[in-house]
Amino acid sequence: AMLADETMRSVIVFTRTKHGADRVTRDLERDGFDAAVIHGNKSQNARQKALNGFRDGSVRILVATDIAARGIDVPGISHVVNYELPDEAESYVHRIGRTGRNGADGIAVTLCDPGENAKLRQVERIIRMKLPVTADHLGQPDPKAEPRSNDRAPREAANDRNSNNRPRGEQKPRNGFGKKPFQGKPGDERKPFRGKRRSFGSGKPASRAA
Repeated sequence: AMLADETMRSVIVFTRTKHGADRVTRDLERDGFDAAVIHGNKSQNARQKALNGFRDGSVRILVATDIAARGIDVPGISHVVNYELPDEAESYVHRIGRTGRNGADGIAVTLCDPGENAKLRQVERIIRMKLPVTADHLGQPDPKAEPRSNDRAPREAANDRNSNNRPRGEQKPRNGFGKKPFQGKPGDERKPFRGKRRSFGSGKPASRAA
């Protein structure tokens, strides 16, 4: 599984719904990952406990909805995973802006199935950049993908990555997750999740680090 990669030291996983966030968190915990969840149905104490664990490193993976993640400022986030594309394209920029801060490297991974193509086009219009997607997925990340610092404004970062031809991505057929992974800012890299979509963290890591 992608999340078994040791280079994914501190990860935020974004979902569109509270139910989806709970489901992903249960699947991660079932597969042995240290994960916590924050969303609007959680009490303030529960959300604070999850954030504290994420900040101190006792929880490596924080699953969140867009609204619950507002105002989160946690240094050293290595990866952002968009398990689902947001309803509002602007939220994509806010999501991936949580990694690669203060000159640090960060990687954003986005999953997109055919039903989300319209959302993908909206994101591309916002960042003014075409996100390349390959036709299939053989279980390995694109070796050309590179992390980058997110120390510019989102739109400038998109243009910079485009001019350097850094973004890379892969598309996955309907089996497995049924999601087509692709890469955008601040440096997407995708490894396969195993099993069905709800088996979010299962399987063994790919041979190459994210």
